[in-house]
Amino acid sequence: MLKSLYHPGIQTLIFFENSPPNDNRLREGTHVFVCGALQNPKKTGSLLGSVPSFTYGAVKGFHRGTEMINNREIPFMLPSEGDPDKVLTGIVWLDLSGDQLSKIEALELENNYRKRIRLPVQIGELQIEAFTYVKK
Repeated sequence: MLKSLYHPGIQTLIFFENSPPNDNRLREGTHVFVCGALQNPKKTGSLLGSVPSFTYGAVKGFHRGTEMINNREIPFMLPSEGDPDKVLTGIVWLDLSGDQLSKIEALELENNYRKRIRLPVQIGELQIEAFTYVKK
């Protein structure tokens, strides 16, 4: 069962199953920003075997979009060319293990449609670095 904790220092809720990440792990851990189906804790928990800690996040200069590839509509996180201040919201999976990151990456990089990038993500009053997956 998911629990939540309000973090007064960064002014946001953090959701977790066992224990929330400590402040050092928030600043230095391996995080992944998602804005599609992996925002669903049940789907991500099924993929990873458990639900990692997470919070809401926002990135600048991106939007959600789709493109037709091989007669399939594929969702992507796309740069907002011409509108660098556009904000995209999503979920930040916090303090992932190497195995968890590998499982997310295998799904996101499937079919070679996306590439991994690192970008700043705003979570409450704190800016962290996270990986995400954008259209190649």
